[in-house]
Amino acid sequence: MDHTQEEARAEAVRRIEEARATGAEVLDLGDLDLEELPSELRDLPALRVLALGKERPVIENGELRWECESRRSPILRDLS
Repeated sequence: MDHTQEEARAEAVRRIEEARATGAEVLDLGDLDLEELPSELRDLPALRVLALGKERPVIENGELRWECESRRSPILRDLS
């Protein structure tokens, strides 16, 4: 889905707020094509993995694995 930068940032902040509320360890922003990361990311103490690229994080049975989505760019960050 194509977003303007304003829409992409708003969606990223929404996901960040949800991750904060749930204590998520994994956050996927890779489909948003952000030009810069929102400063709100610093407020996620439980975050261990931030996905920004073509690999989508999937947790199954407590294990993290990556699924490739060809439309994404290949930038990933592991914050553990």
